[in-house]
Amino acid sequence: MNRSVRDSHASGFSLVEAVVALGVLAVAVPLGMAALAGAVASDGAARADAVAPGIAAACLEELRAAKHGGGRWLPAVDTGMSLAGKSWRLGFSPAGEAVGCVEPETDRTGCRDGRMAYLAKMECTGADEEAGAGTVRVTVGFPAAARAEVRKKVEFVTRLP
Repeated sequence: MNRSVRDSHASGFSLVEAVVALGVLAVAVPLGMAALAGAVASDGAARADAVAPGIAAACLEELRAAKHGGGRWLPAVDTGMSLAGKSWRLGFSPAGEAVGCVEPETDRTGCRDGRMAYLAKMECTGADEEAGAGTVRVTVGFPAAARAEVRKKVEFVTRLP
């Protein structure tokens, strides 16, 4: 009675091997998905950090234009009028291009306009009367659809002559 080695072992996986493989998958798949979600969030933050300086520059240019007769989005500001205590909000596209003005309530609750990815808030503080300049804080928040308290923000502070 010669039996071959092949006959004594059935081909396929044993129950133990199958259970171990399922255990490995049960741990590996959620970890992989979490890593992917983290990478997507990190990519959005990196993109916003890259676009935010251009948005801040566009906001400052809009304020300068308003001081000299009116910008594209902001109304003209009287030359002798102080900007101290004033604030404005603009919405920007994913590419960093201004889309339009945003009301304070929309800034607080989140903008549902699909064209806007970023919201920029410009706040002017007391002007230095001798230098004729005021301090401007530009806060760029993203995503625009999120409520203000959970929106990620990048801040820029400069002087506006």
